[in-house]
Amino acid sequence: MKKYLLPLLVLLTHSLQAQEPAKKEEPKPVIAASQSVNPVITKHQTTINGQTFSYTATTGYMTLKDESGKAKANIFTLPIQKTE
Repeated sequence: MKKYLLPLLVLLTHSLQAQEPAKKEEPKPVIAASQSVNPVITKHQTTINGQTFSYTATTGYMTLKDESGKAKANIFTLPIQKTE
C-alpha cells in the first residue's frame, strides 16, 4: 500500500498544477446600449371573473446615460394600458 502512495501523490500534485485558473468573462449585452430598438405594440383581451378587459402592451427600452451623455445601459420596459 505504501509503495502506491508516493506515485499517487505525485500524480495528484502534477494534475493540480496543470490546471489554469478559470477566466472570468464579462457577459455580452443582448442589445448594445447605443443601439436603437423600435417598440413593439400588441393588443390583447382577457376575461376575469366573467368580465372582459381589453389592454395594450408596449415593449421597449429606456436608455441610461452617464454624466457625459454616453449610453451606458438599456432597461427593458413593458407598460400595460387598459383600453376601452
